[in-house]
Amino acid sequence: MNLYVRNKLSGRAFAFGAVFLMSLAPIVVKFGLRQALDPILLLTVRFWLAAVLLWLVFWIFDRAALKIARKAVLPLFIAAAVFGISYILYYLALQYIDASVDHMLVAVNPAVVLFLLFLDGRKIGLSSVVRLAIVIVGLYLLIGPTNTVNPLGIALGLAMTLFYGAFLFLVEKWLADVPSTTVTIYVDTFVALILAVVYVFQYGSWQPVTLNGWAIIVFTGILSTALAHFFYVSSVKVIGSGETALINPFETVFTVTWATIFLGERLSGWQWAGGALILLSAFLIGRQIAAPKPQPQTNI
Repeated sequence: MNLYVRNKLSGRAFAFGAVFLMSLAPIVVKFGLRQALDPILLLTVRFWLAAVLLWLVFWIFDRAALKIARKAVLPLFIAAAVFGISYILYYLALQYIDASVDHMLVAVNPAVVLFLLFLDGRKIGLSSVVRLAIVIVGLYLLIGPTNTVNPLGIALGLAMTLFYGAFLFLVEKWLADVPSTTVTIYVDTFVALILAVVYVFQYGSWQPVTLNGWAIIVFTGILSTALAHFFYVSSVKVIGSGETALINPFETVFTVTWATIFLGERLSGWQWAGGALILLSAFLIGRQIAAPKPQPQTNI
């Protein structure tokens, strides 16, 4: 096996490892919410734990990743704020809708990115319009025909999708020149700081955490955040953002599978069809966004 093939396999292994670990978080968090654990508390301590671990690991093994240009600090902070809001909305939505439905809404974010790129001046053709139409039909089938999905949960989930799509758009537009490892470290750190402010305003002081709460925090903080983000960044470094993006929809597939097995969630036939259309569109749009832009020809 030559070096190219080994790199491809290792990069894909990192990507699938990342989406596998991230797919477990909604299931574990849903268990906590069913036990009346506070979502903001779980989210805040999760990101603090992840940020501390990332700084510790990279301080020991790769301090160069911690260096950042001063001009990149504000864009990173704004992107982190948008990312943090998307996570808050996601956790709040989990209180009202199933984890499988909530995560299917996450898969809509490539359509949001494509729409924002269009508003930013990127040309899109008829095929892009068709892909966006597939998303709309998929959303309708997911939340419309059955009339059994909580409207507030759907509203929170859709708002989460908009903010997460905006985060990805900002990273591509503002932070393309910043190493992906550095972006991950500082985004997670700024999110932890922002969530700490939200936490203080909400509670004013430290709130006791149950043993189950700590188990969820440690699991999601170490495995589904710090390690998953490290795997994701490693994948981007080895096989590039394009191929990594094509593997991302499998996170939703994994999450729906775990929700069915461990949470006993059941989707109707219409919802399965809607989810399939959303995933199909996510794959097609992800491939389109990741495709290299054609270089203008010059006559010499």
